[in-house]
Amino acid sequence: MISEKKKITNSTTASFLGLVIISLVGLILYLLLSNIVIVTDWIPYESIIEGIMGNNIIFKFIWMIKDFSEGQFYGGLFASIGLIIGAILAWRLDVKNSRYAGINISYGLNIWPWIFTSQILTMSISIFILNYLSLLDNESYTWLPTFLLLVGAPQAVLCIYGPSIKALFTGSILGGTLTVPIANWINNYIMIPVGMPGTVANYFALASSITITLQVCSLLPWMEKKSFNTIDYGPKPTEEEMYNILKNPLWIIRRTLADLTDPLFYGNEIASLFLIIGAIIDWLLNSKHGFLGSQVFPAILFSQLLSGGVSVYLYGRKHLENGWYPTYVPVVSIAPFCVLTFGTTIPVILLSSILGAIIGAPFAELLNRNLPDHLHGVIPNVLAMGMTTMLTISVMNYLPWF
Repeated sequence: MISEKKKITNSTTASFLGLVIISLVGLILYLLLSNIVIVTDWIPYESIIEGIMGNNIIFKFIWMIKDFSEGQFYGGLFASIGLIIGAILAWRLDVKNSRYAGINISYGLNIWPWIFTSQILTMSISIFILNYLSLLDNESYTWLPTFLLLVGAPQAVLCIYGPSIKALFTGSILGGTLTVPIANWINNYIMIPVGMPGTVANYFALASSITITLQVCSLLPWMEKKSFNTIDYGPKPTEEEMYNILKNPLWIIRRTLADLTDPLFYGNEIASLFLIIGAIIDWLLNSKHGFLGSQVFPAILFSQLLSGGVSVYLYGRKHLENGWYPTYVPVVSIAPFCVLTFGTTIPVILLSSILGAIIGAPFAELLNRNLPDHLHGVIPNVLAMGMTTMLTISVMNYLPWF
């Protein structure tokens, strides 16, 4: 009979019951929402484009807000408002070290207000100063990846150099200037010619712009690393405590939800729950409002919950051992991209989600090895998103069922 100590040491997977629950929740939401398709006049995506082309400042603000949920493939006004409200709540609970705070927002670095400020600042620079939205013309461009400014260089600079005005403005200006042009160039001249969805370029644009920004920052005389005023969360859990956490069904559910807001450097399940509630409200108000009016939200949500659940089930122990692990990689890349490419059917969702969950996080970990100190781990993570998404799409292209 295996001793309790050996049982604890050999435990490598999270709760299977938790995986079943989060997968069933995703399936039920998929089935329910897919049968509730409501098309109204409430801010359809086309109206946002027309308003911006007419230089309407209100629609520019709507674009900026909705971008907060674009990285999750939701792109809805209420989804983003819910996300922001949830993040504020999570941060306040975290600062108070409340038992209800959930997984520490912004990785426990105590810099969420700085992260959020960088997102508002860099979006304002790109929309109201650099005027990137003037490219929207309903012919060449009906969408622009301005949301990349919320999930890339400015936030990575703050995580590396610490919270300061110099880091905030340097990262926001460099990231706001570089990211969108790089994404458009990779889209037009690399992704489309090789037969890949053009928006896969976003991941490689992020890797490029973050790397360039951090390389420049390492040469700037005013950029100095500042110590973090982090919150003391106590000692690392023991082996027995890790085992108990892993086998708790609630933990895998919480960690899976948190992965939805990891791209924004939030990584908290409260923020993610508010995000999902807001996205459902968007869907019920007008199914042609969210994510370019594509009407695929139910399938994307199911693919994310399934992919995230399987990923955390397989690799959740590494979260506890290392403090964090890139299980979010397939959640915001492989699974939803395959849904957009191959359709919203159950076979597409199952194959892409499970395959993505298996390969996404370990591939990102592989690329993370030997990363220089002045660069941030988000760079190999987004590279892994782009490469594994291309691999999965290529595999599915050769399968006769898709």
